[in-house]
Amino acid sequence: MDTPLQRPLRGLNLKAPEEEVRDFCEREMERAELARSGLEQDTLLAARDLLLKVMDEIREERRS
Repeated sequence: MDTPLQRPLRGLNLKAPEEEVRDFCEREMERAELARSGLEQDTLLAARDLLLKVMDEIREERRS
């Protein structure tokens, strides 16, 4: 079973254009906020931070 931090990354296409990756991450963050049923605020913030970190890593990889 996926943890709340792993589930949002399923389906993320790392080779997609940056705009698609950003849209995907924003949708997942919105969905996580809407699905707060039982999720702690800290978990939502950790998920958001993880998605933002992934976006930054993708940008860096594409620049190289």
